[in-house]
Amino acid sequence: MEPRDYLLVLVKPERLQSEFNEVWRLMQRGLKIAQLQRRIDKASSLGKRPRCRHSWKLRHIHQLGFLQLICRRCRNEREEAITATNVLEFILKPLANGADFPKKTRQVIDIAILPRKQQILVEAARQLDARLKTNQKRRRKIRDLRRLCNTLALVT
Repeated sequence: MEPRDYLLVLVKPERLQSEFNEVWRLMQRGLKIAQLQRRIDKASSLGKRPRCRHSWKLRHIHQLGFLQLICRRCRNEREEAITATNVLEFILKPLANGADFPKKTRQVIDIAILPRKQQILVEAARQLDARLKTNQKRRRKIRDLRRLCNTLALVT
């Protein structure tokens, strides 16, 4: 365990001793916070895992116009709007690298995204150029995505 990690477990007073013993036993085995949280009742625990630098991948394309993403490491979930930049980062880039998508997601990609790929790449390049001027911290990531725009535009 890292010194900055913590786990809050909300328990009824009558279950306090048994819950404490279970957490203590698992801590003695050297489990990390994420593993502890999975083993304890999920409805009663809140945890922090500061060491996870999320690595998001596409889980599902929702019909209401957003992407459902999941972290490969900690299984955390989030939702992102469908923008040209997000489509480039979470769909076109993995597709170019040979990622395998579920059948329904692949059908949506084939019908809605691939026919408009050039327009998406042009719009993503424009958005990335605008962000590159204003965002100093993430400049390297934005440059990589911008380079990917050019590469995908040339390949297809």
